[in-house]
Amino acid sequence: MLSVDASAAAIALVNDPPASSSAALPPDKNLLVHVGDRFIGRYTCTQGPTDLTIRLESIGRGEGEIEVEATIEFNYDGSTGHTAAEGSYHASGNFDPRTRRLQLRGDRWIDQPTNYSMVKFVGALSKRGDTYSGSVDTAGCSSFTTSVERDEEEH
Repeated sequence: MLSVDASAAAIALVNDPPASSSAALPPDKNLLVHVGDRFIGRYTCTQGPTDLTIRLESIGRGEGEIEVEATIEFNYDGSTGHTAAEGSYHASGNFDPRTRRLQLRGDRWIDQPTNYSMVKFVGALSKRGDTYSGSVDTAGCSSFTTSVERDEEEH
């Protein structure tokens, strides 16, 4: 039979998350990026202007930086003569709150259309955190621009 103190210690061990290189950050209104944020806009690559949604899935502290995990969704409507396509992939990267710079690079396909590759987004959030724009760091691509949508009551 366990004592009350031993039971509490056992419960604490079961409920503690496993040790890892990053720990989830509690919500911080001053951080400018939050779990659940949706960056909605467009990017331009060889196929032409393409609709873009970046959804932040997790934010955690790593080795001297803030690690970000996201889902990238895109939809090209075929308007410039290439075949219409939509797809999605998981991306990871980091956010620097001092410079507001956010980098995301694809690492795993969720839904890959034929002849598409994952692209890397390198940009910065505006001072108010309501836009995210920059360059698409992939051959044949140029830039992206998005507006941030978030559930204000959560942040």
